[in-house]
Amino acid sequence: MPTVEKIRGGEVYFPALEQDFSKGDRADVSDGLATYLCDERGDFEVVEDDGTLDTNETSGTKSDDGEDICGVEKSDGETCTRPADECPYHDSEEN
Repeated sequence: MPTVEKIRGGEVYFPALEQDFSKGDRADVSDGLATYLCDERGDFEVVEDDGTLDTNETSGTKSDDGEDICGVEKSDGETCTRPADECPYHDSEEN
């Protein structure tokens, strides 16, 4: 069972786990849920056995030029195109 860590974005609640997740929170999840959180959502990463994030996994969304972007769907339905590591709105602990 993989361990995942929330690496970006605001707080989210997963009813199946009955848990809120904020940036830095970790949980043991099924393989299928880990795939969804890391590959489809992009705001989680798998944590290696030694406690480090799996840097071989691609996180976030890629822009047309191959750069990592935030990729969070905004309230207007548009996708946030700010650089993934510089998005203060979506990485804020308050959002």
